[in-house]
Amino acid sequence: MGIPISNLRMEEAVSWILASAKGSDTKTVHTVNPEFIVQAQRNTKFQSVLRNGDLNVADGVGIIGASILLGSKLPERITGVDLIQEIAKASSGNWPSMYFLGAERGIAERAATNLLQIYPQATIAGYLSVDADSRMDQKTVSKINLADPDILLVAFGAPTQELWIARNKAQLNASICIGVGGSFDYLSGHVKRAPVVLRKLGLEWGFRLYKQPKRWKRMLALPKFVSLVLRQSMFHNAKNR
Repeated sequence: MGIPISNLRMEEAVSWILASAKGSDTKTVHTVNPEFIVQAQRNTKFQSVLRNGDLNVADGVGIIGASILLGSKLPERITGVDLIQEIAKASSGNWPSMYFLGAERGIAERAATNLLQIYPQATIAGYLSVDADSRMDQKTVSKINLADPDILLVAFGAPTQELWIARNKAQLNASICIGVGGSFDYLSGHVKRAPVVLRKLGLEWGFRLYKQPKRWKRMLALPKFVSLVLRQSMFHNAKNR
């Protein structure tokens, strides 16, 4: 549906990020789920950002299912929260440093603190809960650059975080920018994550909906995504007959 997804496992994605974090150019990582795909169909700016991302990973069991149906199975789901933890686990010698940007007031700080308790070898360059309003960009970017992180984690939610990264990428000193959605909520303990068994069964979305019923409107994207995938599948099959 016009959005490229990298055919990588978690360890490969982490290796790519760590290697890229040593570079001088700022690269972007997008954790794509079915909502992204649906939004990108009607938001051309968002679609362009995703199409030009340096690394798009499959965050969402729906993306994995779609890849199977479309004949190009992706190896595994890579969520933002798991990606952050794997980067922290692989950290050593004060490198790479991470900066936590976004989420509700106090959440980024608690997320960073909790991450350090689990992975004391990780390095946190700073954290900032701020509005994503473009009028705040210059001030926000200045604070981030002053901390000079290797990796910037942006948690404004999609598509706001991806658009924020795109418009500020040229001014940022960080080598890697990753949109991580609600990851800080999980890491801070503000939101309880689904048990491992439900995650493996691909039912994490149901658990979060149970815990946060106000998300029901967002779930309306799922049937739209299924419709898009089935349409793409019919086109794919017809083309390959």
